[in-house]
Amino acid sequence: MVKSNGINIRILLVCGIISPLLYFCTDVYAGIMYPGYDFITQAISELFAIGSPVSFFVVPLFTITSLLSLMFSLGVWKSSNGNRNLKLTALMFAGNAVNGLILWNFFPMHMVGAETSFTDLMHVLLAGVGVIFVLLAVLIVALSNHGRLRTYSILAIVVILVPGALVFMMIQGLTLGETSPYMGLTERIANYGYYIWQVIFIKHLMKSSN
Repeated sequence: MVKSNGINIRILLVCGIISPLLYFCTDVYAGIMYPGYDFITQAISELFAIGSPVSFFVVPLFTITSLLSLMFSLGVWKSSNGNRNLKLTALMFAGNAVNGLILWNFFPMHMVGAETSFTDLMHVLLAGVGVIFVLLAVLIVALSNHGRLRTYSILAIVVILVPGALVFMMIQGLTLGETSPYMGLTERIANYGYYIWQVIFIKHLMKSSN
């Protein structure tokens, strides 16, 4: 893949693979370092919640994942070669990355059981906006491609929507300090299901651009 204005597009696209890997490593390590944390019942948001003992390193690392995702979106844009659908997909990736930067750094939720405030409301809203960006990106790819990529995209939409719907059914109770069985599991299925699709999409994009 050639350079575009001095920037190697392949390197930008690889950022879209490094980002979810860093996210996963941060999630696992932070969960292990958080005393009593349960990956099945507790949300990822609790790792960087206000008062979390691991938020001091989770927020910077999650910020890096969003910056890498932003670079990845630039790679998608530069590899579009005038393809309108790819440009729209790139904008969805970029929107999700910027949304994440705002979420990690400015609107963490409070610890479960603590008094809620405006930041908790914004946290829920931004989380919802992120899901919309992700779904639109996958949907555009599904509608504009055929074969295996379309199949993978449809499966990804199901994997994102079903657990995602369950998460949003439980998230109100979470902000009120109520227990949410399987909250962490369903959220992780949706997140990592999407990230697997993203890697598949990148491999397809690199292959078709060679």
